[in-house]
Amino acid sequence: MRMATDIASHRNGIDLSQYEVGTLFTYTPTDTWCRDGQAELVEMGGARYLVDTYWGSGLEGILSLEQGREAEVSFVPSEYRQIPQHLAEVYGDEKVTITRRHSGHRVAYFVRNNEPHPTELDHYRHMLSKEQARLAEHQRGVESSQASIDRMRDHIAHLEVQAA
Repeated sequence: MRMATDIASHRNGIDLSQYEVGTLFTYTPTDTWCRDGQAELVEMGGARYLVDTYWGSGLEGILSLEQGREAEVSFVPSEYRQIPQHLAEVYGDEKVTITRRHSGHRVAYFVRNNEPHPTELDHYRHMLSKEQARLAEHQRGVESSQASIDRMRDHIAHLEVQAA
């Protein structure tokens, strides 16, 4: 005889007991209204459900049996560690972003557990790169302003010759 939790763990068409709570799945929503196309494995009352991340962890966004069958694992929390937002740029492409939009926007950044922690040298290289990019942007602005000034001077000279 199957227990109620066993039935609930198969509610979404897959055996949810083989995944850890917090695992994220991607799926194709049948309706795009209030759906992210990303579901989180949550546990409520001893049962496990796949809930679309738009809804956070509420029962409103539980995936249908068909959606659960096609869902694919996209993120396993135990394989990652969360990092503060200011380190996301230092790590670059190694970040994973999770969003929740129902109760306000939430973005969390994660890197794989085996990713080394950034060193002071990494931080300074990143800051140098950002400052160099800012300087290049300002230099483009100065060059653009100088070109505008030169065009205006030429036009003024032309108008002065016509007026004389």
